[in-house]
Amino acid sequence: MIEVEERPIVEAPDVQISDERLEMIIIMLREMYIDVRRVDYKVQVISGATALLVAALALAPPNLTITGVLAAPTYHDLLLVIIEISLILSIVATTLANILALRTRPFDKRRGGLFSFSGIASKDADAYTQEFLSLTNAAYARILLEELRLNGLLVATKLKWVRRSSQSFLFAALVWIASYLISVVG
Repeated sequence: MIEVEERPIVEAPDVQISDERLEMIIIMLREMYIDVRRVDYKVQVISGATALLVAALALAPPNLTITGVLAAPTYHDLLLVIIEISLILSIVATTLANILALRTRPFDKRRGGLFSFSGIASKDADAYTQEFLSLTNAAYARILLEELRLNGLLVATKLKWVRRSSQSFLFAALVWIASYLISVVG
């Protein structure tokens, strides 16, 4: 979970936000949500590819045992160990990227917010509508900008783990191909 300091939204009386600027913030937030979806798609692709490579290894002849590798390792045995370690790293990195959900603040601090599911559900329709409509452009902009910042933190963290997972998977796939070619040729 990404730790974010909790700051109350305080509206400064001298801050004026134009409708155009507010629209620009909304467009930026919409683009950020598209980026979050792209990163999530990358996580799904890497997860699927890693699962396929794990399945290919599982279907390979079981000629690799720990005692065999320790006693008299061959190049093929060592390559399989490298593949397995790389796949484990890829799975760990993919899992970390996957569990980084949009929960950037503890649940109890989000509860009651205008843009949280629990905050929306906890109020009746009239109370929620009244509270939302009473926001000034500046207060609304502050809420949106904080959401934009939190999503930026989320995307940056997820991309870091997706990159690590991709590198581990690519390395494992290349070693697997080399191992396959060695076993076919030799």
